[in-house]
Amino acid sequence: MKNLFKSILTISVLAAVALCTTACGNSQPAPSSSTDTTAASSKAEETTSNSSSAISLSGKYTSVEEYVKSEEIQNSLDSLRSSFSSYFDINITAEGNKFIYEYKYIDQIDDSVLDATKEQLESNLEGQASTFENVASSLKLAVEVENPVVVLRYYNADGSLILEKEFTAE
Repeated sequence: MKNLFKSILTISVLAAVALCTTACGNSQPAPSSSTDTTAASSKAEETTSNSSSAISLSGKYTSVEEYVKSEEIQNSLDSLRSSFSSYFDINITAEGNKFIYEYKYIDQIDDSVLDATKEQLESNLEGQASTFENVASSLKLAVEVENPVVVLRYYNADGSLILEKEFTAE
């Protein structure tokens, strides 16, 4: 049962990332999100072992940080990185109750189109708000956390923050 919840959460996280990444308005064609989700599903099903020190008696990870360090999230992150390496350097981190996706563009976004890019990202994220709110809600199934938050941060190639958006559980 615990592995089922983790698999569902991992698939939800990857689907959300794939949707967000493919909808970012990049001029290059993005990889198929269904392929990424299928690969994520296979990887999630293959992942069955966890560090017992990171798991509480309830069968949940003791913190978002421990969940981010888990083999399933790290495997998923590796898959995402290879799928989207032409567009972004992707990282997943945690801070307290926050599960954070960080996207750093590979190519610098020129200042002349930066505002339009930011507006497009904001619009796409608003359109996917329920997806990220569901991911935040799903975190409760895998992690001992109250009020989980999913954060998306987009950085330009020079490291400057373009946009940060937070989503809370419904």
